[in-house]
Amino acid sequence: MNKKMIKYSLISILLYSLAMIIPVAGFMLPSYKIKNGLAFTLKEHILTNIVIIAGIAVTSYENALIYVSIFLAIEIMFYVFKDAKIKNSRFKIFDRMVITSIISTILIVICMGLLKTDILEIKKLVEDMYVNNYKMSETDLKLAFNFIRDYKYFLIYVYVGLMTYLTYLSRGRKHYSGWNLSYIWVLFYVIPFIGKKYFGMDSLLLQNILLITKISYIVYAAKILYNLIGTKIRFDILKHVLSIVIVFYFPNFFFILGGLASFKIIKFNVIKKDNKKIKK
Repeated sequence: MNKKMIKYSLISILLYSLAMIIPVAGFMLPSYKIKNGLAFTLKEHILTNIVIIAGIAVTSYENALIYVSIFLAIEIMFYVFKDAKIKNSRFKIFDRMVITSIISTILIVICMGLLKTDILEIKKLVEDMYVNNYKMSETDLKLAFNFIRDYKYFLIYVYVGLMTYLTYLSRGRKHYSGWNLSYIWVLFYVIPFIGKKYFGMDSLLLQNILLITKISYIVYAAKILYNLIGTKIRFDILKHVLSIVIVFYFPNFFFILGGLASFKIIKFNVIKKDNKKIKK
């Protein structure tokens, strides 16, 4: 390994450690690796990732599994979609993020099965900590654990989806206004909804699928709102914050809006004034 690869591996391990302390900062790891690893050959990518996994595994093998399931999965899928043959295909940017998040969610669920004993130990440790140190009632704690258990697929998807979204945003923010989502994902809402409402197919898995599909289109609607806000506000970060806050304040409305927009049933022609010229 040369100095560049060693530095790349060490910084990646440090960024993973940061992600364990500040989970929302996790996107910095795949973003850094994608930005600084583009010049690496396939062999160098494999070698550096072996070193990174080994370095993380020194702390615990659970951490190594988390790294592979979330951050390495996001990086690999980014490169897969970046391939020339796929780049020009029907996969829109939001489609890529949804597919990546689904794959990562499945990997994490598999890891949870492998780490079942460790998870039970962590659960007991958390229960003791919150009951004894924070005086949280056992009833409230049980309700919280039951919610996490029932909606674990959705909650995992939300986190990995956020990491994927922020990774793509950090790598292609200039093109954000042109990101789109396919209408095909609507089927993942319609079919479970019909099965649940008319055929009594009520299960937690279906409920998780409904929530996953719904939040995907809500986030897509945030992009639409971002473009509309952009006609009045130029400060990019403020546009992102406002669009996200507004869509989650009215989630049902923007879920429908995102779904209709994906079918191109409704279109938004954003008109900007720049040096007295009109652009569409």
